[in-house]
Amino acid sequence: MIYRNGLGFIALLASLIVLSIASSTIEAFRSDYKPGYELPPTSFVPPGTEPNKRFVIELYRTKVVIGDGIVLDTFTINGTVPGPTIVVEEGDIVELIVVNKDDVAHGLSVHAIYRATSPFIGNVAPGATKRIIFNASYPGVYMYHCAPGGQGIFVHTMSGQYGMIVVKPKIYKYKLEEILGREPDIEIYLIQHEIYGSGADFVTAKPLYVLFNGYIARYLNNPIMARPGDYVRIYFLNVGPNLVSTFHLVGIVWDFAYYQGHPLNIIYGGQTVLAGPSDSWVVEFRVPEEGPYAIVTHVFNQPVRGAIGLLKASKDANRTSIVDAQGPKLPIPEKPVRIIDPFGLGSPEIDTPVYGEGTVYVRIIGNSYYPKRLVIPEGTTVVWINEDIISLPGAGGELIGLHDVVIRMGDETIKSPLLKHGESWSYTFTKAGVYRIGGAQLQTYKNFVPIVTENSDLYSYLCSIHPYMTGEIVVVPKSKLQLVEQPISQAQQSQITTQSGAQSIQSPLIVAALIIAVLALITTILVIARRKG
Repeated sequence: MIYRNGLGFIALLASLIVLSIASSTIEAFRSDYKPGYELPPTSFVPPGTEPNKRFVIELYRTKVVIGDGIVLDTFTINGTVPGPTIVVEEGDIVELIVVNKDDVAHGLSVHAIYRATSPFIGNVAPGATKRIIFNASYPGVYMYHCAPGGQGIFVHTMSGQYGMIVVKPKIYKYKLEEILGREPDIEIYLIQHEIYGSGADFVTAKPLYVLFNGYIARYLNNPIMARPGDYVRIYFLNVGPNLVSTFHLVGIVWDFAYYQGHPLNIIYGGQTVLAGPSDSWVVEFRVPEEGPYAIVTHVFNQPVRGAIGLLKASKDANRTSIVDAQGPKLPIPEKPVRIIDPFGLGSPEIDTPVYGEGTVYVRIIGNSYYPKRLVIPEGTTVVWINEDIISLPGAGGELIGLHDVVIRMGDETIKSPLLKHGESWSYTFTKAGVYRIGGAQLQTYKNFVPIVTENSDLYSYLCSIHPYMTGEIVVVPKSKLQLVEQPISQAQQSQITTQSGAQSIQSPLIVAALIIAVLALITTILVIARRKG
């Protein structure tokens, strides 16, 4: 009865195979387990302990260049995205000094610290400085990121406040170093990360770009140089915050890979390493010969958005001995090709003006308004709905996902109540032709919505809790709407597309029906003719 039709036997066999694979995987990770392994201490150190390494972390908003003419206006660490690479050794006593140079709260979460960090550096008020001292007790590759608490952890990290900390092993060596008896010729610190144009894109995991070390295709035009026979070690970290990476070098099979960068978490060979957000690896290999070796993630919608580079080997190469994961510090171009602001108004092709009438909805999500730019006729009601969820009880500022809407109307200010998750507030724009739109902004809006004229009004608004969240509304007088061809709304466009699609489907059906009718008529005539014959 148990093995009826062989299904029970097949299930049992499948279970044994799965257990065998799992056992083999565990043994692969345990293959270098040391019988004399001693459990390291935590990162706790008694008060008054003196550090032997010290690093200063500064948190503030600024503009950074992430591509040729591409500017990101965002929160940063030490003025770059990613922030500085911190390298220490196992057993070091490390002091981190966290300085908030911004107008809003920030903080720091350091994944290499095995102790409670939030009481020390978890929420740093504007203008304040905090510090923590810890024992770097576990070797590995770790992420650090902004962590003011609550909602701010997610949106500040998304915006670009992250970096890498590497704790190099002292007790156990990496396997290839042990075999070759020497340190690497090239060490590459590599962060994969995502750039988002809005909070809505962040929540739905739709990045504009996916980068290595802060710049679009950074090592494609400026390859990492090596020589045949070089011993290369890569410290790889995917900070996300959303996408999974399968990191790979074309033409390379890893000699060894170490999960989370710990020298005892060893895998022999391999083509890729799989890394979710905050996952890390150390991979080691030897450069086999002259030639280019593409650096990619094998999730192919990511390299086409910028996560691609080259390691180029030649016998006379000027070897790149160290590659830093910190983003570049480059001068801001006078006329950027594109400006990206995750929370406020970026270039119009990123934050495109959207036309609506009657009742129009703006979602508040990921600490940004969506859409950020709106064009409406006079008399339209705009409804703002808060979709953000996370709020710490009794907290405020960056720790909460509560928002409001503050509209500037000349000397007058219209302010909504504070909106919790799912709550909404509406305002009807009954006036136009009072607060005229300016020349440059007029042209920007006209390029996307032709009914906008010099008689249209421009209203800007923000969130008083998170003042970096901004939006704009252009109100067009009804009298002007009658003189200018109106744009097609999304609903109308969908209806027209459906109708034209239906017509395009109906037309061949009618033709086919006529052909069938004619053929039937001809067949009938032939049958009658034969009978008469």
